[in-house]
Amino acid sequence: MRWLLADPTQLRRVVNADWSDDATADGGRPSAGEAIGLLQAYLKPFVSPPNRT
Repeated sequence: MRWLLADPTQLRRVVNADWSDDATADGGRPSAGEAIGLLQAYLKPFVSPPNRT
């Protein structure tokens, strides 16, 4: 586990997304698939790629 400084705007969109399996984008609220994408985009700079040897 790591401590990451959170951008409030990004974090709010991830937290408020509809994480249910049958979610669809509704009224500006990201669907489950979009929520995963937002989370991945937020974490990408902090995750190192796996070593491929």
